[in-house]
Amino acid sequence: FIPPRSVPGKEGKWIEKSYLPVHHISAGNFESAMTLLHIQIGAVSFTLFKDIFLNIYTSSHISLPFFYNNNSVVLPLEKLNNFFDEKYKIFPPVFVTLAVVVDLLKLAYSAFTKGNLPIALEYFRNILVYIPLLQPNDSELSEVQKLLTECREYILLIKIETARRTLVENPVRAAELAVYSSHCSLQPSHMIIPLRLAMSHTFKIENFIDAGVFAKKLLEKSPQQEIAQQARNVHLTCEKKQSNKFQLNYDPRNPFVICASTYTPIYRGTPFEQCPYCKSYYTVSNKGKICEVCEISQIGISSSGLYTQSSF
Repeated sequence: FIPPRSVPGKEGKWIEKSYLPVHHISAGNFESAMTLLHIQIGAVSFTLFKDIFLNIYTSSHISLPFFYNNNSVVLPLEKLNNFFDEKYKIFPPVFVTLAVVVDLLKLAYSAFTKGNLPIALEYFRNILVYIPLLQPNDSELSEVQKLLTECREYILLIKIETARRTLVENPVRAAELAVYSSHCSLQPSHMIIPLRLAMSHTFKIENFIDAGVFAKKLLEKSPQQEIAQQARNVHLTCEKKQSNKFQLNYDPRNPFVICASTYTPIYRGTPFEQCPYCKSYYTVSNKGKICEVCEISQIGISSSGLYTQSSF
């Protein structure tokens, strides 16, 4: 694969005047775009970016037919953007916008609600690829960071749930994973899913104290009548038995985050590493590896963070 070469002229001005990776991609300088992504989000793996890089470059140019038997002329497109102050800078139109990302998020939520986890995972990962290629202004940056956090939490839950489904012969570990998934921060209506799983799995292994706690949390979410009745029945049974048959690696009284590789809790005070981009948590043994959530950045390295339009 040989990326297009940038040339002097308008494309050169895009590169000269911008620190946003998307403008370097539009100009065809994929190398400098990857360098910026490494600086800003610690990116080291660009496999997921290949198609979007090519699409952005193609959409930023127009091919005009020339004389018979001659090559077409490729010209850069541009539009006028007002960047908050009196200065006007010429940059290409880019189809990767915050509105596009929000629409992708809606599709991801829809797939998740329907239980189509592979499709939901694909949408959430696509959003993580799009986010560092946005052109946010300062007021939009908080919304972009919120989108990033939501994608991280949903991807982590999907990964945990996918692993849980393989543990038919290990119900105790399956219960642990179900419990951990209930600590992912999802939309309120979606939290019913992991809470119900945690309640059901802890009840099946006769951890009645744990199951009772999750039944109560589930009822607080005002679920549908059938689910609410199930939770009430579990809660009544657990109140009578008040015992746990197995000791899980789980202490609800001690705050923790979840390692995105080992699917184990990292309790407060324990050293950890993070992905510089999506901020997923990892045990220190994972430092230097590629993040398993975004599949883009290297765990444990520093980065400058996402740039906005006013960064240059």
